[in-house]
Amino acid sequence: MSHSPVKITNAHKYYNKGKSNQIHVMDQINLELPESGMVAVFGKSGCGKTTLLNAVGGLDRIASGSIELFGQDIREDTDTLRNRYVGYIFQNYNLNVSETVYENVSAALRLCGMRDEAEIRTRTMAALSNVDMAKYRDRTPDTLSGGQQQRVAIARAIVKNPAIILADEPTGNLDEANTVLVMDILKELSRSHLVLLVTHEESLVDYYCDRIIEIVDGRVNSDRQNEGANGYVGRDKNHIYLGELQKTETAAPGVRLEYYGEPVGSITLQVVNLNGKLYLKADNPSVKLLDEDSEVKLVEGVFREAKTREESAVNGRKLDMTALTPVTEETYGRLYHWRNALACAWRENFSHKQKKGKGLLRACLFLLAVVMVFMTASFGAGIRNYAELRSNHNETAFYIPLDPDSDYGAVMQAMGEHGMEHARIIGSDPLSDYDTLILRSGGFMTAKPITLRADGRMLEASLAQGLTVVTGQGTVAKGSCDVLITTALADELLESSNASYLKDYEDLIGLVSQTRYTYLNNSNLRVTGVVESDERFFYVDSLGYAGHILNSYFHMPVVPASRVNMADKVKNGQMVCRVNDGGLSLGDRVQLLGKSFEIVDFMRTQEFSMEQYPAFVQETYGVELITDPNRYAEKMGVSSETALYAWLLDHYTAYMPAFMEAKLSTLQPYEDVAFEEWAAAKKQSMAASVALLGYDAYEICGAYLYRLAHGSYPDSISLKAFLESGEADADALRDMISNDAYYEEYDRFMEQHWNRPAQLSFDYVVSDEDFIALAGSAGKTDASLNVHTYDLWEMSVGETYYTNHLMIRSNDPSATAVYLTEVLGEDGFYTPDEIFDQLYAEMRTGVLTAVVSVGAVLVLMCLCVFFIMRSSFMSRVREVGILRAIGVTGKNLIFRFAVEAGMLIALTLVPGYVLSAWCIGSLSGAALFSSLFYFP
Repeated sequence: MSHSPVKITNAHKYYNKGKSNQIHVMDQINLELPESGMVAVFGKSGCGKTTLLNAVGGLDRIASGSIELFGQDIREDTDTLRNRYVGYIFQNYNLNVSETVYENVSAALRLCGMRDEAEIRTRTMAALSNVDMAKYRDRTPDTLSGGQQQRVAIARAIVKNPAIILADEPTGNLDEANTVLVMDILKELSRSHLVLLVTHEESLVDYYCDRIIEIVDGRVNSDRQNEGANGYVGRDKNHIYLGELQKTETAAPGVRLEYYGEPVGSITLQVVNLNGKLYLKADNPSVKLLDEDSEVKLVEGVFREAKTREESAVNGRKLDMTALTPVTEETYGRLYHWRNALACAWRENFSHKQKKGKGLLRACLFLLAVVMVFMTASFGAGIRNYAELRSNHNETAFYIPLDPDSDYGAVMQAMGEHGMEHARIIGSDPLSDYDTLILRSGGFMTAKPITLRADGRMLEASLAQGLTVVTGQGTVAKGSCDVLITTALADELLESSNASYLKDYEDLIGLVSQTRYTYLNNSNLRVTGVVESDERFFYVDSLGYAGHILNSYFHMPVVPASRVNMADKVKNGQMVCRVNDGGLSLGDRVQLLGKSFEIVDFMRTQEFSMEQYPAFVQETYGVELITDPNRYAEKMGVSSETALYAWLLDHYTAYMPAFMEAKLSTLQPYEDVAFEEWAAAKKQSMAASVALLGYDAYEICGAYLYRLAHGSYPDSISLKAFLESGEADADALRDMISNDAYYEEYDRFMEQHWNRPAQLSFDYVVSDEDFIALAGSAGKTDASLNVHTYDLWEMSVGETYYTNHLMIRSNDPSATAVYLTEVLGEDGFYTPDEIFDQLYAEMRTGVLTAVVSVGAVLVLMCLCVFFIMRSSFMSRVREVGILRAIGVTGKNLIFRFAVEAGMLIALTLVPGYVLSAWCIGSLSGAALFSSLFYFP
């Protein structure tokens, strides 16, 4: 080579530079080393010799000056130069105990870029054979002695046949025999390589080193040649020199027995030849069998104190470096590729030999994934709610808190102006002013009916005029149960369905509501059309819409004239009263919700009552009824025990059907009819007549059956025994007292007789047009009317929950806001933006709580993972140091640990994520958890 292997020029290095405890560990070092020979860097501990060696090997950087290897500055490409030219032998061996001897040695070749496995095997076995360690290739270093480990380290250093071998106190941990063996190997290597040896053992320097450089306080104190350094021979404790022991021979046919040493007792050796195989057995358990793999060796002759340089070859032979030509690859310092990196990652994380801390780390990472998913899903619910709020709150609705003592006439008169197109009173908080529409698909395709659910606002059908019809009809027939829904509401309904056959707007046509709407003909709504709108509305018949507001929300005792067959009697602005508790008179004018009405009639109430029954019988039939069962017993001469049954069944109820028929004939269509009244009149039911008088129909009808069976009425004891014995005809008794047989006929009778499907409870009748107007009216109501509205709703005494409001829908929010400010003041109403701000304020607390919770849990979990990983890494600092010391580049180490982390994540975080995501997905589909979790 044209350049010196090692040239050091004006090299300086400091520890704690600029501080009071600064150490000048390399002070103007200038050296040039030969191509071969053993050069010792000698000195006391702390003088800087190891620092100098590490600087030459690229493990340490100097502060100034230069170190060149074959003419190239070590700082320009440290990893490449180290792996190409330098083999390092360390005092503490620096062997990876998790790998075999073979893997430790072959790593040096892989670091030089060698990928041919056949060549790697050939060179590795050659290197191990040179140090007599080939037989231990499959063992791990922690199963070897110190001398054996150092020989493996030497094999690792020479396997790539480097030009420079750096040995840092290679015998510091060895006994005398192993020291001599290691030094003999190094001495043999120095014949063709530069061996730079750091030691503080003066005897080794004198025996082995060709050149001695003494370092004192970081400076070269002396540099001298050492002629005649042929090595040193020490007695190997594992060698038995046969020439030093007394010998006794015994002969037998085909066998010669040699006994060395003093005889101790007797011993029997049995030699057996069976089919060419020899078997040896000794009767003494202390006998040890020696073979070629044994540590103990038998040496002919006696121990000699000195050897020549030629005789100092290892085990009596020279090192054979013919199979170890210098490595000339293009890539250096890259030990780990995908295959071995994955193998190392599996071994470190999941093999049975991995440490307990790894199991804890895996458990923490798995738990972290689970916590992340659940916390993210919890946080996602808040984000989803905010997104839905922002998306859905696009209505232009203003809300006016209502005071029963205030007059809102000006606002009502201006309806239709200033952008105000519609008004309705609501009996709920504006923040939750929604109706829930629940549709059912029917069970024609599934065993269980599918329900679709969405929150929207019910409006009267006239407001749907002008909207584009997407599918179905665009109008609602008057008095029908038709309902039009907007596309926004339809989208939410379809999203709530898990039925595959409900996916388009057309699929919603014909579906009916799950709820019956009393004031919409007591029927289920039926979807007849979908109209284009980004607001969640459903439109129904105007009259039914008004009834839903006034009667369902507020239970106001007001009905439209058409519902009680009085449309021809009540005109606009008129009122008919059913009761007169407030001293009202015909022609009086009253105010209801700010609208004025003239009282034009009072409805007649029922003329018959049960107290009139005896008089009715006397006047109609000329019969005087005995009203007391005891008087009946005296007159008829019957037992007082049986008098009640005879009085009721044979005497008092005889004319009850006629009395009930007369009563029903006098009722107005709007008046209620009890089932017992109808059954007694139309079906002449004995049980109904008895029930009207307040007696137990089961007992009385049982007494009737007893008389049929026994010819007389029972006393109470006999009746009880009769009913409990099973003698009574159970079917006959059930038919007498059961209402089931009459339900269908009763409903049909009521509908035909009064032309209405349900009974109403009301006190006032107004025209249909006025009834519709009242649903969107606000104002004073006279105290003389039995109407209590706009009262505060209270959760507890003294704590106001919310009051009623007037909702005004606007098509010009700016104009509406200006007008309402002029009439009511800035604080007299809520704008759409204010409603959204209040909704978001309630939601913001939940979102912020979720964010803080997610952050706190994740920080806590990450800290746990960090400290566990840090603890795990601290246990591997030595391993990292070894890898860097033998030449693995920093980038390649990062690659290996990245693969290891990736595998750890892939087999812990990913399964945890997938499992918890599946779990949260299943939970979020349930109604109980859908509001808590959102994890799409």
